[in-house]
Amino acid sequence: MRWRVGIDEAGYGPTLGPLVMALTATGWPDGPDLLEDGWSSLSQIIQPVAVGRSRTKDSRLVVGDSKKIKVLSGGHQRLGAPWRTLFHTDLPAELSADDFISKVDCLGRDELLAEPWWRCGHPVVLVANCGASQLDNNSQMKPLFRAIILVVAVEHFNAICRQSGSKGAVTGNGWISLLSRFLGTVADGDVVEVLADKQGGRDRYGSMLLEATSGAGWVIPEREGAAESIYRCTGLPYDLRLKVTPRAEASCPNVALASMIAKHMRDTTMEVFHSFWAALVPGLQPTAGYPGDAIRYIEAIQPVAERLGIAMNRLRRER
Repeated sequence: MRWRVGIDEAGYGPTLGPLVMALTATGWPDGPDLLEDGWSSLSQIIQPVAVGRSRTKDSRLVVGDSKKIKVLSGGHQRLGAPWRTLFHTDLPAELSADDFISKVDCLGRDELLAEPWWRCGHPVVLVANCGASQLDNNSQMKPLFRAIILVVAVEHFNAICRQSGSKGAVTGNGWISLLSRFLGTVADGDVVEVLADKQGGRDRYGSMLLEATSGAGWVIPEREGAAESIYRCTGLPYDLRLKVTPRAEASCPNVALASMIAKHMRDTTMEVFHSFWAALVPGLQPTAGYPGDAIRYIEAIQPVAERLGIAMNRLRRER
């Protein structure tokens, strides 16, 4: 099997709500080398976001940077459609918050379920399943799709920052956890190409890749710099390569899919969060959790939080 893997995150900057990271993988049976084809290898199923602005009717899923998707007409529906259609076709249209988080492949689940807003029975309404008829109509090899989500609850986010002294350690740890989880499912002889966005100003990813493989092989840097960092691994039962570039979602549909899934899950968690507090604070308006508006939201809910015994380190990030 040949796998193309993408990793991205959403919610790194806010004060409220979790950080969400996602990994998506697309696999083809052994055959022609599709790993270098980029968008063209999935062109019958998806279209880049720029095409999505066209008035021409196109039934393919729109995929791209989640920030660009969000501002399109029907942005919320578009964000969730690939995740629902390609990765979770079996989920019902509506389910409880705790049932939802239990059914997706989600790291950090136990920490989320410890938060009261995930246990209050708030319903999560999923976007429609688009049916992905393109998959059925594609006469060529049909890819397999996998998605893994990591949700870092605020309390855990703060603990990592305190322990490491760095906010970047949260995404670094998440990146390692996601890739390690996926590599644990890879069969001997598979070919795996991982693409990801640069993490801040970091140019060196060899140690992260080594940790994701549990130190089982050798990591060989082929290039490390601001434009791109490229690695290959030897000594593993499968072939593994990593390429990290700025704006990776523009060249890799799996990074774009990961960006959209992470953003969609982040938005869903904030809806659950707000529904809990809105039931306790009449007239409370929702928030995306970013610093400016977070102050308004915290001031409104703090008296109720204190009465319920909910500590601020479960609500507000320290960094």
